[in-house]
Amino acid sequence: MRSCESAAAGVTGTTRGTAAIYLAHGVTDEAVVVIGEYFGGASMAAVSKTVARAEHRRGEDRAWDRRRARLSERLLATGAA
Repeated sequence: MRSCESAAAGVTGTTRGTAAIYLAHGVTDEAVVVIGEYFGGASMAAVSKTVARAEHRRGEDRAWDRRRARLSERLLATGAA
């Protein structure tokens, strides 16, 4: 999941955490509780809400979604996930 966090480093502000959690959820097989623990002990509900928020943003912000797609592809291609 460190690779997800690193991939999201180019994203600014609170969006960085959203992107990192969303990438971790999308490209790893880790359970929501494990993702939450990795990201500072966030609850399952907080991780689920962050993922839902990212899904909503994907539909409204095409530039953000393109960047997310590139990061996801890079993580999967390098086997970093």
